[in-house]
Amino acid sequence: MNREIRHAISAGLLATALLALPLMVPLFMPLMPLAPLPLYLVGIRFGVRAVWLSSVVMLLYGLMTTGLISVALLQTLIIVGFPALTAWLIRRQWSLGYCILAAVFIALAVLLAGLLISWVVDFDPVVHVAERIRQVTDALMASLEPGAIDAVQRAQLSRAMDQFADFFAPLFPGLFLSGWLVLQLINLQLSRHILIKMGEKRFILDDPVWFRVPDLFVWALVVGLALSLAVDGFLRFAAINLCLLLAVPYFFQGLAVLQTLFNLYRIAPFFRTLFYVMLFLWLELAILVALVGLGGACLGTRV
Repeated sequence: MNREIRHAISAGLLATALLALPLMVPLFMPLMPLAPLPLYLVGIRFGVRAVWLSSVVMLLYGLMTTGLISVALLQTLIIVGFPALTAWLIRRQWSLGYCILAAVFIALAVLLAGLLISWVVDFDPVVHVAERIRQVTDALMASLEPGAIDAVQRAQLSRAMDQFADFFAPLFPGLFLSGWLVLQLINLQLSRHILIKMGEKRFILDDPVWFRVPDLFVWALVVGLALSLAVDGFLRFAAINLCLLLAVPYFFQGLAVLQTLFNLYRIAPFFRTLFYVMLFLWLELAILVALVGLGGACLGTRV
């Protein structure tokens, strides 16, 4: 067994463990978003073939847990697809900024394709997602042991879950794709830092501090915001989800602006780490960072 195959299988096993372990031990749930990281590392170091070899391990795990080849393939593709594309792009001398833009365009293409299909076949995703959430809620309520909660608590819980379904369903496509995009970009950035620490000089990615969102995205975001306020029905649903997805690249551009300021004023690592931790805990701060990125794009400047 050569070195590439050993590393590919190890990466697949590690990625599978990062997915499976939190489901068995909830204490490890924060590790689940790092599942694509081993795939990025093995792909950048050894190429696309290593990523697909790793995916075989994850596909087998999906088959064992779901029993359906279609579901296992979809789950594997969601996790493995972009790391494989990134490995292919980087080995063709694409910069990190272009890899980030590739992820953004993939997410946009999936969202627009889904919206177009829903419109053509007259499928209401809001109603479907809300019904699925309520089905899961009903199953959880039925699984509770008799006497675990009284009738009043059961009614309050059911009402709260209905409110959650009504709030979450209209945002589902945008939130899902935004989460996928954030997951990929964070793991890509972590891969860069790890490769630098490992002394890998062949594929050292450029600093994402130079990442900049195309100017066209500003107009798309402005139009989306205007439509979300001015219209109703399916068009408003599409505009809101488009805005959610477009906010992600501006969030990362805002981070790039702040990183430039951190470097300029030599902010201590402790305060930088504290700031990044607060981003995960404080939604308003994340929105402010996205506004910084959007403001930088509108002004045509980075700092």
